[in-house]
Amino acid sequence: MDKLSEQYLKGFNYAYLLAEHNPKLIEQIIKTTNSNDFMLGLNDGKSSFDKKRVKSRTQEINKLLSKKQRSQDIDFER
Repeated sequence: MDKLSEQYLKGFNYAYLLAEHNPKLIEQIIKTTNSNDFMLGLNDGKSSFDKKRVKSRTQEINKLLSKKQRSQDIDFER
């Protein structure tokens, strides 16, 4: 693995952890104008975390809606 891709992976992993534990800090870091492989990794890592969080919340909402629908169906059968 070459040096550039190692820097990208480090940035990606750090961003993912920061987005999870300190989202304000990662937002401040990403606002910098520096554009190297580490910063590209930071941007992609944060985006990946955000997508995962949205997907998780969507699944949670769908599960709650499904439970509510089943509950309503049972009430109608009584």
